Amino acid sequence: MTDMNLSWDYSKACKMIHILTAHLYEELHNEDGNPHKQAWLVEEKIKEFKDRLDIEIDLIQEAVRDE
Repeated sequence: MTDMNLSWDYSKACKMIHILTAHLYEELHNEDGNPHKQAWLVEEKIKEFKDRLDIEIDLIQEAVRDE
């Protein structure tokens, strides 16, 4: 893999992490823009975020292993 390809893989994964983070912020609010106050709902959203985040981190780790 060239340096450019590895950098591109890093870029794609990091961009997705930014998107996921922005999505989490939106998910922590209701349609009126008020923050959710139910701890169970917030925990659920955090778990979903962590699961998706782990996928992107795995992609970064796999890309460098293929180097």
